[in-house]
Amino acid sequence: MTLKTKYIATTILVALILFAAYLLYSITSGANQDQNPEEVLLAIGVTLLFEFIAGVFLMKLHDND
Repeated sequence: MTLKTKYIATTILVALILFAAYLLYSITSGANQDQNPEEVLLAIGVTLLFEFIAGVFLMKLHDND
């Protein structure tokens, strides 16, 4: 994998992690107080799972030199 490809993939993964963190913040900020608590917990769990998977891909991307 070339350095340019690795740089582009890293940038995309970091952007996705930041977007997932923003979604987590917007869900838990209290703006959606009429939501069901189970829906909020499910959304938090899915967001954290997505961040974990993206982090694992990011680590594997930089391990394969």
